[in-house]
Amino acid sequence: MKAVLTAVLVAICVANATAQDIKRSVIEPGYVQAPADLSKIVAYTDTIIVGKVLSQTQETEQVGDQPNPLINHKVEVIEVVKSVSPLAQGAVISVKQLGGTGRVGNNEITINDHDFPVFLKGSTYIFFLNNKPGFFVAQGPATVLPVIDSNHVLLPKAAESVTELRGHRQDSLANMLTFLRTKVQRGRSGGFRCLLVGFLLEDSRRLY
Repeated sequence: MKAVLTAVLVAICVANATAQDIKRSVIEPGYVQAPADLSKIVAYTDTIIVGKVLSQTQETEQVGDQPNPLINHKVEVIEVVKSVSPLAQGAVISVKQLGGTGRVGNNEITINDHDFPVFLKGSTYIFFLNNKPGFFVAQGPATVLPVIDSNHVLLPKAAESVTELRGHRQDSLANMLTFLRTKVQRGRSGGFRCLLVGFLLEDSRRLY
């Protein structure tokens, strides 16, 4: 009996010692304010979709000896507004968001993000994403727009800095998507004009 009690006490002591050795940190991330010009955000973003969050899992990436806690969201693509690579309606993609708790060795980090809450399972959003590879939100909380009642877009506080979005507070989803597609199309046209001017300048140099 003494041997059993001794073994239990040793196990408890070891567990306590291990718990005490863990270095725990809580981080509150800060975000650079999104550009006031929506055209710059659209140009910087390679993927814009309407997507529904199906599920979430906690993951940890290791950066040196430090953990980088991430929430991996499985998102169903409902509609594609912009994509530089083939992306079909109905596809399920992974969208990663900084959040939760992660541990590497004895280092543990918890993300406490009041400005950018974890996406809600079952909810729909307009996502501005970049594929790094792996989809990540392009410009923090300003570039994830919740869709409420399946038909209206709620403008988060962080997006108030984007001048052109301020006029679309609680806009219908259809109107918002039409607006965004117009911005995407103008960006493509602008890029084509710059390319054409570049070719013309190069040709003019060859003449002299």
